[in-house]
Amino acid sequence: GGLYWHMGSPNLPDDPYASRGAQIAKAQELQAQMAQIHAMVTRLATEMKSRPNDLDGWLRLGRSYAVLGDKFKAEAAFAKAEHLKPNDPGVLLTEAEALMIGHPLNQPMPPDAVALLTRIRGIDPNQPAMLWYLGIHEAQQGKFAAARADWQKLLTTLPAGSKDRQTVATAIEEIKGK
Repeated sequence: GGLYWHMGSPNLPDDPYASRGAQIAKAQELQAQMAQIHAMVTRLATEMKSRPNDLDGWLRLGRSYAVLGDKFKAEAAFAKAEHLKPNDPGVLLTEAEALMIGHPLNQPMPPDAVALLTRIRGIDPNQPAMLWYLGIHEAQQGKFAAARADWQKLLTTLPAGSKDRQTVATAIEEIKGK
Protein backbone atom coordinates (compact mmCIF):
# COMPACT_ATOMS: atom_id res chain seq x y z
CA GLY A 1 0.00 0.00 0.00
CA GLY A 2 2.86 2.34 0.85
CA LEU A 3 4.48 1.80 -2.55
CA TYR A 4 1.18 2.49 -4.34
CA TRP A 5 0.59 5.57 -2.19
CA HIS A 6 4.08 6.83 -3.08
CA MET A 7 4.13 5.96 -6.79
CA GLY A 8 0.50 5.32 -7.70
CA SER A 9 -2.43 7.63 -8.31
CA PRO A 10 -4.82 7.13 -5.39
CA ASN A 11 -6.64 10.39 -6.15
CA LEU A 12 -7.80 9.29 -9.61
CA PRO A 13 -11.33 7.86 -9.87
CA ASP A 14 -11.79 4.17 -10.65
CA ASP A 15 -12.23 3.18 -14.30
CA PRO A 16 -14.09 -0.11 -14.00
CA TYR A 17 -13.60 -2.60 -16.82
CA ALA A 18 -17.35 -2.80 -17.40
CA SER A 19 -17.58 0.95 -18.14
CA ARG A 20 -15.05 0.64 -20.97
CA GLY A 21 -17.40 -1.37 -23.19
CA ALA A 22 -17.25 1.00 -26.17
CA GLN A 23 -13.44 1.13 -26.07
CA ILE A 24 -13.21 -2.63 -25.83
CA ALA A 25 -15.66 -3.14 -28.70
CA LYS A 26 -13.73 -0.71 -30.90
CA ALA A 27 -10.42 -2.44 -30.11
CA GLN A 28 -11.95 -5.83 -30.89
CA GLU A 29 -13.35 -4.52 -34.18
CA LEU A 30 -9.94 -3.14 -35.13
CA GLN A 31 -8.29 -6.47 -34.27
CA ALA A 32 -10.83 -8.31 -36.44
CA GLN A 33 -10.20 -5.93 -39.35
CA MET A 34 -6.43 -6.36 -39.04
CA ALA A 35 -6.82 -10.14 -38.95
CA GLN A 36 -8.93 -9.95 -42.11
CA ILE A 37 -6.33 -7.76 -43.84
CA HIS A 38 -3.50 -10.11 -42.84
CA ALA A 39 -5.53 -13.06 -44.18
CA MET A 40 -6.08 -11.29 -47.52
CA VAL A 41 -2.39 -10.45 -47.85
CA THR A 42 -1.44 -14.03 -46.98
CA ARG A 43 -3.91 -15.29 -49.59
CA LEU A 44 -2.42 -12.94 -52.21
CA ALA A 45 1.10 -14.10 -51.34
CA THR A 46 0.01 -17.70 -51.79
CA GLU A 47 -1.63 -16.88 -55.13
CA MET A 48 1.55 -15.17 -56.35
CA LYS A 49 3.46 -18.46 -56.02
CA SER A 50 1.34 -19.79 -58.88
CA ARG A 51 1.47 -16.51 -60.86
CA PRO A 52 5.16 -15.54 -60.79
CA ASN A 53 4.85 -13.38 -63.93
CA ASP A 54 1.95 -11.24 -62.66
CA LEU A 55 3.52 -7.78 -62.42
CA ASP A 56 0.41 -6.12 -61.00
CA GLY A 57 0.08 -8.86 -58.40
CA TRP A 58 3.67 -8.35 -57.18
CA LEU A 59 3.14 -4.60 -57.00
CA ARG A 60 -0.11 -5.08 -55.07
CA LEU A 61 1.60 -7.52 -52.72
CA GLY A 62 4.53 -5.13 -52.17
CA ARG A 63 2.17 -2.25 -51.35
CA SER A 64 0.19 -4.50 -49.01
CA TYR A 65 3.28 -5.55 -47.10
CA ALA A 66 4.41 -1.92 -46.93
CA VAL A 67 1.07 -0.87 -45.43
CA LEU A 68 1.40 -3.66 -42.87
CA GLY A 69 4.89 -2.44 -42.04
CA ASP A 70 6.69 -5.58 -43.24
CA LYS A 71 9.56 -3.89 -45.04
CA PHE A 72 11.50 -7.05 -45.89
CA LYS A 73 8.55 -8.82 -47.51
CA ALA A 74 7.63 -5.61 -49.34
CA GLU A 75 11.17 -5.33 -50.71
CA ALA A 76 11.07 -8.97 -51.85
CA ALA A 77 7.76 -8.47 -53.66
CA PHE A 78 9.00 -5.29 -55.33
CA ALA A 79 12.21 -7.07 -56.36
CA LYS A 80 10.06 -9.68 -58.17
CA ALA A 81 8.14 -6.87 -59.89
CA GLU A 82 11.32 -5.12 -60.93
CA HIS A 83 12.72 -8.41 -62.26
CA LEU A 84 9.66 -8.62 -64.53
CA LYS A 85 10.02 -5.03 -65.74
CA PRO A 86 13.57 -3.81 -65.03
CA ASN A 87 14.18 -0.08 -64.70
CA ASP A 88 10.55 0.78 -65.33
CA PRO A 89 9.79 4.19 -63.79
CA GLY A 90 6.25 3.12 -62.86
CA VAL A 91 7.46 0.06 -60.95
CA LEU A 92 10.18 2.05 -59.21
CA LEU A 93 7.75 4.84 -58.33
CA THR A 94 5.24 2.38 -56.89
CA GLU A 95 7.97 0.98 -54.67
CA ALA A 96 9.20 4.42 -53.61
CA GLU A 97 5.67 5.55 -52.73
CA ALA A 98 5.08 2.36 -50.77
CA LEU A 99 8.24 3.00 -48.78
CA MET A 100 6.86 6.42 -47.88
CA ILE A 101 3.49 5.14 -46.62
CA GLY A 102 2.81 6.66 -43.24
CA HIS A 103 5.98 8.73 -43.40
CA PRO A 104 5.32 12.38 -42.46
CA LEU A 105 6.34 14.86 -45.14
CA ASN A 106 8.04 17.04 -42.54
CA GLN A 107 10.48 14.20 -41.75
CA PRO A 108 13.44 13.31 -43.98
CA MET A 109 12.46 10.81 -46.64
CA PRO A 110 13.61 7.23 -46.22
CA PRO A 111 16.99 6.83 -47.96
CA ASP A 112 15.82 3.80 -49.93
CA ALA A 113 12.90 5.81 -51.34
CA VAL A 114 15.27 8.64 -52.31
CA ALA A 115 17.55 6.13 -54.04
CA LEU A 116 14.62 4.81 -56.09
CA LEU A 117 13.52 8.34 -57.00
CA THR A 118 17.08 9.16 -58.07
CA ARG A 119 17.08 6.06 -60.30
CA ILE A 120 13.82 7.25 -61.87
CA ARG A 121 15.42 10.63 -62.59
CA GLY A 122 18.12 8.83 -64.56
CA ILE A 123 15.53 6.94 -66.61
CA ASP A 124 12.80 9.59 -67.01
CA PRO A 125 13.93 13.05 -65.86
CA ASN A 126 10.45 14.49 -66.47
CA GLN A 127 8.46 12.00 -64.38
CA PRO A 128 6.03 14.27 -62.45
CA ALA A 129 5.74 12.39 -59.14
CA MET A 130 9.51 11.94 -59.00
CA LEU A 131 9.99 15.69 -59.51
CA TRP A 132 7.56 16.42 -56.67
CA TYR A 133 9.08 13.98 -54.20
CA LEU A 134 12.70 14.82 -54.99
CA GLY A 135 11.81 18.51 -54.68
CA ILE A 136 10.50 17.79 -51.19
CA HIS A 137 13.65 15.85 -50.36
CA GLU A 138 15.89 18.64 -51.67
CA ALA A 139 13.96 21.29 -49.72
CA GLN A 140 14.31 19.18 -46.58
CA GLN A 141 18.06 19.08 -47.19
CA GLY A 142 18.23 22.86 -47.61
CA LYS A 143 18.89 22.57 -51.37
CA PHE A 144 16.24 25.11 -52.26
CA ALA A 145 17.55 25.95 -55.75
CA ALA A 146 17.37 22.27 -56.74
CA ALA A 147 13.87 21.97 -55.24
CA ARG A 148 12.73 25.06 -57.15
CA ALA A 149 14.19 23.70 -60.39
CA ASP A 150 12.36 20.39 -59.98
CA TRP A 151 9.09 22.05 -59.08
CA GLN A 152 9.36 24.61 -61.92
CA LYS A 153 9.86 21.71 -64.33
CA LEU A 154 6.85 19.97 -62.77
CA LEU A 155 4.69 23.09 -63.21
CA THR A 156 5.14 22.90 -66.98
CA THR A 157 3.45 19.47 -67.00
CA LEU A 158 0.41 20.38 -64.88
CA PRO A 159 -2.82 21.79 -66.31
CA ALA A 160 -3.56 25.44 -65.55
CA GLY A 161 -6.01 25.85 -62.71
CA SER A 162 -5.53 22.34 -61.32
CA LYS A 163 -5.20 21.71 -57.59
CA ASP A 164 -1.86 19.99 -58.21
CA ARG A 165 -0.53 23.05 -60.02
CA GLN A 166 -1.66 25.26 -57.12
CA THR A 167 0.02 22.93 -54.59
CA VAL A 168 3.31 23.07 -56.49
CA ALA A 169 3.08 26.86 -56.94
CA THR A 170 2.47 27.22 -53.20
CA ALA A 171 5.50 25.02 -52.44
CA ILE A 172 7.67 27.17 -54.71
CA GLU A 173 6.39 30.32 -53.02
CA GLU A 174 7.17 28.87 -49.57
CA ILE A 175 10.85 28.44 -50.42
CA LYS A 176 11.15 31.71 -52.32
CA GLY A 177 14.22 33.66 -51.26
CA LYS A 178 15.83 30.69 -49.55
